[in-house]
Amino acid sequence: MTVVAIEKSESAFEEGVEAFGRGKSRDACPYPAEDDRRRLWLEGWDKAKRADDLYVDGPP
Repeated sequence: MTVVAIEKSESAFEEGVEAFGRGKSRDACPYPAEDDRRRLWLEGWDKAKRADDLYVDGPP
């Protein structure tokens, strides 16, 4: 019997959230404009930024 290790792949959204958490800029998105994952990555980054703003500054 052969055992194959399967890595859990991150979604582009999760990658964007983690990128924000590591201090990367929004411009650091690794996906080109024509790649659908770019939108997801940016949404993740934006969501993490909004959550951070709320935590630091409080509700508007």
